[in-house]
Amino acid sequence: MVRRLCRRHHLPHLVHPLFVQTVVGPNINKVRPTKAVVDNVLTTVRPKIFGYLGVADRGQISGRDTMTLADVAITSNFVVYQYLGFEIDPGQYPKLAKVPPRHSGDRGVPARVGG
Repeated sequence: MVRRLCRRHHLPHLVHPLFVQTVVGPNINKVRPTKAVVDNVLTTVRPKIFGYLGVADRGQISGRDTMTLADVAITSNFVVYQYLGFEIDPGQYPKLAKVPPRHSGDRGVPARVGG
């Protein structure tokens, strides 16, 4: 399950456009974020990926008892996702909400794109 997700590169379709819209565009390219792109990623891409990953029944995202390299790769994307200020809704995705560390403080970057 997780290998297929990584192989098909679905997870980067979530984190990469959010990073480009909220960090690269405004800070490097000096262009305003496109709210429609961010909204599309959050309403279309995120549910597919989080729903797919949220089916694991064991301790790790991969569904195994011990952490695999795929778990590390996915968790690192979740860390970036949360660093950008986006949350994993524990009501909607209870298993995924337990995986990455929480970042305290303000909502971060999404507040600048009206999120």
